[in-house]
Amino acid sequence: MEPPETLVIDANIVFGALSSRGFTFELIRFLSIHGLGLYSPQYIHEELEEKTERLLKYSGLSGEDLNLVIRVLFKHIRVVPKSQYGRFLPEAELLIVEHPEDIPYLALSIALNCPLWSNERRLREQSKVKILPTHELKKLFGID
Repeated sequence: MEPPETLVIDANIVFGALSSRGFTFELIRFLSIHGLGLYSPQYIHEELEEKTERLLKYSGLSGEDLNLVIRVLFKHIRVVPKSQYGRFLPEAELLIVEHPEDIPYLALSIALNCPLWSNERRLREQSKVKILPTHELKKLFGID
């Protein structure tokens, strides 16, 4: 498989990057700097807001520092308004009924016709959207 030109990033990848600011954070920056279009649905903001306390706990950051890290990270990820993927929500919902939080990410992947970067095994149970876990991305881009 050739490396994709665009990717949708699911919330767990973003949360992992924000919590540890380690490899995943640097991988997002690397992919973006090397021309890969990285996208997330507008729903990501709701999820970040809902999980702020958890992010603060696991990251060890103050609220001000967490907001700074979020701003830095989202310089590399384009947030797409629901108006650009909303018509694909019903189709995405049929793919993964049991996990409504994943629906906007699948819908955006369908809208952009691109893979979804996710480590969620349950997402691989559907066949409409290609799911790329981190270890596969590393291989595709020759990163050890």
